Amino acid sequence: METRARFALIGLFTIAVAIAGFAFVYWIQNTGGIGQRTAYRVRFEGPVSGLLVGSSVLFNGMRVGEVTSLQLEPKQPRIVMATIAVDPAAPVRADTSVGMDFQGLTGSPVVVLIGGKPDAQPLTSTGGEPPLLVAGADAGQTLTQSARDTLRHVDDVVTENAKPLSTAIENISTFSDVLSRNSQRIDGILAGLERMTGGPAGAPPTPIYMFTLPKNLEKCAEPADVQIVVPEPDALIGFSTTKIPVSGKPPEPFPFANGLLADTVPALVHAKIIEGLENSNCFRSVTRNIDGMQADLQLALSIRNFSISTETEPVAKLDLAARAITNDGKNIATTAFHELSPVTSMDAAGAVAALNEDFGAAIRKLVPWLSSAVANREKAQPEPRAP
Repeated sequence: METRARFALIGLFTIAVAIAGFAFVYWIQNTGGIGQRTAYRVRFEGPVSGLLVGSSVLFNGMRVGEVTSLQLEPKQPRIVMATIAVDPAAPVRADTSVGMDFQGLTGSPVVVLIGGKPDAQPLTSTGGEPPLLVAGADAGQTLTQSARDTLRHVDDVVTENAKPLSTAIENISTFSDVLSRNSQRIDGILAGLERMTGGPAGAPPTPIYMFTLPKNLEKCAEPADVQIVVPEPDALIGFSTTKIPVSGKPPEPFPFANGLLADTVPALVHAKIIEGLENSNCFRSVTRNIDGMQADLQLALSIRNFSISTETEPVAKLDLAARAITNDGKNIATTAFHELSPVTSMDAAGAVAALNEDFGAAIRKLVPWLSSAVANREKAQPEPRAP
């Protein structure tokens, strides 16, 4: 009897492991970010400088897929054919325009899709090939090429209008001489106008705000022997501003105009997360994404929302997704942080304080989550065999 009971326990344990394996595969396919994709072909009639397999595909600014292959057209040397895998929910239509963009002045290129009319027909495949999208002739034009073309046009304009420009410069010089000879009189006139209107001596400077790290950030006794690279977070273009971001219809007059952020939201979050990971003493090294650097892990961040919502009661909302990726591209951990903080005062200081509260709560959770992912990765690696 005792032997049979032992065999029964072993059988139950085996079944449980098999069920857990199926559940893990299901999670990877549906929650882990490797769900179904729809393939499209993209024809570029010109250079695609810097575009690589694995580059992001954006639809109206949102990441919906990636580039899966790149190849030249043997019979037409000017044409480059790319294959992209896109989320089936993306509304790609027959009139969807396609092009390329660059994330930042030195960022990597991405394929950009811009939606067309709602009643346009969906794309269909022909001859067993994925549906075809055709990019414009200047879709792959780099910033350097654009600058050369612009400078060429400027040079043509200057050459054609050399004489009128010379005359205008002489007139400006004459006018400047007159102002210089009568500068004291002009100062007196302006001072009299200021006294007459009772205007202030000058507008006060606009306050500049930035996010701060929480004082109770968890720290590790010993750092793990791992080097982590943190690229700049992905975010919608609406967050690339120094104004305090607002979602929903802002009240009139705009209550947060009396303050600016020290940098754009992605840049501030990027810098402060790197500083927080360094201060935690949980990792050997934490740095930005530098060309040629080989890291043990990459922390990929995506800012889905980081703004003041005015739909009902004013609150600060933060939706931040994080992925831990090995140097061979394997995704070992994925999570998302959702934070909500009330805005206590409807001014720039109150808005920044609420946003900073959300950021502090998120980074307090981010550090132990990343430490756990690093620990699980080290446990999963096989120990080297003895010689």
